[in-house]
Amino acid sequence: MPHVHTVAGTPPELVSLVYEAAADASRWQAFLDAYVEAVRGRRASLVLSTGHGHGPAPFRWSIWPDEDLRVRTDRRIVEDLYRTVGEGQPEGSIRTIDLLCPEASEQSTTYPELYAPQDVRYGIAGVFLRTADAPSMIVATRGERDGPFGEPAFAILRPLMPHLRRAALLQREVTSLRARLAAFTSYLDRSPLPFLLTDARGRVLYANAAAHQIAGGKDGITITSGQLSVMSPRNRAAFGKAIEEAATGRGRPLCRIEVERPTSDKAPYRLLLMPVPAAAGLYQPTAAVLIVDTEARPELDSEVLSDLFFLTPAEARVTAKLGVGRSADEIAGEMGVSLETVRTHIRRVLSKTGTGRQGELISLVLRTAPFRRL
Repeated sequence: MPHVHTVAGTPPELVSLVYEAAADASRWQAFLDAYVEAVRGRRASLVLSTGHGHGPAPFRWSIWPDEDLRVRTDRRIVEDLYRTVGEGQPEGSIRTIDLLCPEASEQSTTYPELYAPQDVRYGIAGVFLRTADAPSMIVATRGERDGPFGEPAFAILRPLMPHLRRAALLQREVTSLRARLAAFTSYLDRSPLPFLLTDARGRVLYANAAAHQIAGGKDGITITSGQLSVMSPRNRAAFGKAIEEAATGRGRPLCRIEVERPTSDKAPYRLLLMPVPAAAGLYQPTAAVLIVDTEARPELDSEVLSDLFFLTPAEARVTAKLGVGRSADEIAGEMGVSLETVRTHIRRVLSKTGTGRQGELISLVLRTAPFRRL
């Protein structure tokens, strides 16, 4: 039967550890170690639902003495906990468990082979969050000689439950944000266009792979100790002013500046600077920087082109080379085929893409296939 207690006896360090774990999942281990000691248990387990429709995500800290046994049986332990602890229990409920009582022993499928040999009989369990996928719960256990959990354990767990609930929700949100950020940066890293975010002083908040590649060339633009800077003394003052005005919103909505390349005779980089709206949620004034290299000839992904326009592998390779400025003669030499073969591929691609001239085809390719395959 669930118990209700109003005595607030949770040690402050437990609450602190709960919120540390919300930001850093590795800290759940420290929390469980402190919790099991506070309630005078032998072992403790924490199960958090993923929130992504794929069922539970157990934090595998049941502290079984046999590590190999623990790893092999984690999933079974979690499934067993759902049956004996979580099933039918409302959010916020706390109850004690005697695994030798008929009801619990009938529900548990792992007691004879797992719990009994480890001298586990009594438990105290709390379901602190229920979501559509699964409940999140905490369980502490004791052995036969320790006796059941009583009032002191309830006095610790009950006021801890709202904190566990908030921490679980925070961790779900952080996990979701990290997943979205990883997807966002993965796509940007596959863009051939160099892109950065900086603060008003030019400190880099984010740079995609193409931007790092340009900065690594040290030919006009560098990133040193996290600072975006230009190498030409003549451009330095204008660059710093443009970055500050773009980040703070005091400049034009779109500012273009040129950055010389002092180590080569190539055309200057063209930088487009834009303020990032405060609505984006960044904690400081931020500028978006797009670097345009008019002499760059990035390779297009022929597999992406093939999927987009239903091209054969050979047609896709020809199209990718056209898209970066190669002539039919150059393509024939690179591919080791005749000029007539290349022209045949081009005619077929024009037909499949509904374009009438090579210029239209190149424009279409550059608009629709700027990314490489993930």
